[in-house]
Amino acid sequence: MTGNGLATVASVRSRVPTDSAANLSAALVGGSLTVLFLWWGRHQGAYFGTDFYPGAIGALAVGIVLILSAPVRVRLGGPAGWAMAALGLLLAWTLASILWTSTPGAVFEDSAQVLVYCVLFFLGVWGANLLGRRMLLALLPVGLAGLLVGLFTVSKLWNVDSALAVLGRDATLSFPLGYRNANATFFLMTAWPCIVLAAESRFHWLARAGFLASATLSFELALLSQSRGSLPAAIVALAVVLIVSRRRLRVVTFLGLAILPILPAAPTLLDVFQHGRADAGALPFIHDAARTVALSSLVSLVLAGGFITAVESRLRLGRSGVQMITRVLAVATAIIVVVGGAAVFSRYGGPVSFIDQRVSELKQDDSPDFQGQRTRFGFNVGTERPDLWRVALSEGAQHPFLGGGTGSFQVTYLRERDTDLTPRDPHSIELLMLSELGVPGLLLFATLIGGSFLAAGRSRRLGPNAAALCAGSLGGATEWLVQGSYDWLWHYPGLAGPALYLFGAAAAPAVLDPAARWGPAKRKMLAGIGVAAIAAFGVLLIGERLVGRALGARGTDPVKAVSDLELAARFDPFDPEPLLVGGVIAEQSGRRGEAIDLYRQAIARSPDEYAPHLYLARALIDQAPATARIELAKARELNPTGHEVTALETQLRSARGPATGN
Repeated sequence: MTGNGLATVASVRSRVPTDSAANLSAALVGGSLTVLFLWWGRHQGAYFGTDFYPGAIGALAVGIVLILSAPVRVRLGGPAGWAMAALGLLLAWTLASILWTSTPGAVFEDSAQVLVYCVLFFLGVWGANLLGRRMLLALLPVGLAGLLVGLFTVSKLWNVDSALAVLGRDATLSFPLGYRNANATFFLMTAWPCIVLAAESRFHWLARAGFLASATLSFELALLSQSRGSLPAAIVALAVVLIVSRRRLRVVTFLGLAILPILPAAPTLLDVFQHGRADAGALPFIHDAARTVALSSLVSLVLAGGFITAVESRLRLGRSGVQMITRVLAVATAIIVVVGGAAVFSRYGGPVSFIDQRVSELKQDDSPDFQGQRTRFGFNVGTERPDLWRVALSEGAQHPFLGGGTGSFQVTYLRERDTDLTPRDPHSIELLMLSELGVPGLLLFATLIGGSFLAAGRSRRLGPNAAALCAGSLGGATEWLVQGSYDWLWHYPGLAGPALYLFGAAAAPAVLDPAARWGPAKRKMLAGIGVAAIAAFGVLLIGERLVGRALGARGTDPVKAVSDLELAARFDPFDPEPLLVGGVIAEQSGRRGEAIDLYRQAIARSPDEYAPHLYLARALIDQAPATARIELAKARELNPTGHEVTALETQLRSARGPATGN
């Protein structure tokens, strides 16, 4: 597009009307998504269905309201259209995989997640464009969710009376998402929009100071999480923010202000991990950390307020002055990176030796022991992930066009693993797509990401405000994307959902069209699809709630618990879990015949999962040992290195009777 063309487009966008219908619709989107991201952030990232489906239903309901009543102002085309189409086709491909997957019970849950990601991406596009000239406010739902979840987390840390309620056994922060890497990703991806908002002079000084304090809070909670993978993701995200932003000096200044109060607080925060265990002795360190985070965030608020009102308002650098300072900072940063890199390489015997050591650590297929160390951050990249990636690549190579099907990786990994891990996915979104959905799934995901970045590039050229929106959005989304490339974050809707929303918001300026119209027929059709999806989600939610109720009642009323699980199995005719759990409860309560029947039903639903075969073998040991041996052999075939399989084989050989418990 020519320079004059860009100027014309920018002029059109500056004259977008801000009518009451658009304002009300934008408020609905922003408010509802803030509540959604807050709900998911507080409830383990919506990893479990009982937390995911209520939020998913709410997101669909908001979409239906917008479809029926709000102005569109969106004409999807170009890279943004490719991204949206790729996401829709990824949903269709996930659903279609029920025809060839070995674990059909995973298809509906995964498809529900992808559908919600589609909705959130489009709400990012639509909601930002409904805001018109104020589209930078589209960053608020993510930023506010980070602030509110952060405050909730600090309150929990301040008052907790059991270290295991907030920490993993290695003294890393597990609360509120249940996993240190997920925590770090959530807080960092919400921090970048806040940094960009704080750097925007159009907002009231108190709001900007609040944004900066929120970023400080998020950075500190990410530090408490002690996620090694968060550091490279944060570096890439920062680079994206600076590349995309047109106000780099402002962004760097406010980033420095956000980090400054953390420096004296860091030793107290690191004391939690240095304690080494989540025991009663960790409680004083946890409480001190909570008070330190609260105090340093308050200092950040005061520092930002003072800078904005007393310093920034008096600075008159001019364009040439800003450019000169920016260049000086860039040169200084380059010098620091070069000198620091040289120092690191010299310590490890040079760059070749440094790389060889990192490769050697990866080949060990094991995580290093950080016990007694000050922090988990460092250059040691040892992890079990290479074995997961090996199996994922193998499955993708064996089934390049179709993949193994949704949910298949966990079954394949148990058969081919060299570790004791039992992961749901290969700890890489890209390899998850390849292994389960084949090359088409990987290409669709690549199109989604590539289209989103290209659309954001078009948006950035439409002026400083659009560039700021893109910087904040892409910073947060990149944080998720990079860490998700070596972690299991696709199945965390509380992370993937905000990231897809941010990708949509970044693409919004490029597809804004005030003259766009949707006819009544199209609106009614889309609303009908939304209503059908809500009904389907409601059915799946009822099944999840029944499973939860049954687990709660298994000790007091096992008969009712099994009845609830049998009912839950009817709500999802492909999922073996309710039947398997029901069989365990029935067996524990002495109703072995009923347990055997439930195990057989679970096998019929998912014959390639080892657990139903194992449990059926256990139930049949004394009354049908020959059949038990057949089922146990099948369990061994599906899980060759399973310790529980070995234990039951020993029991069967000794003929001491049936096993008990789980």
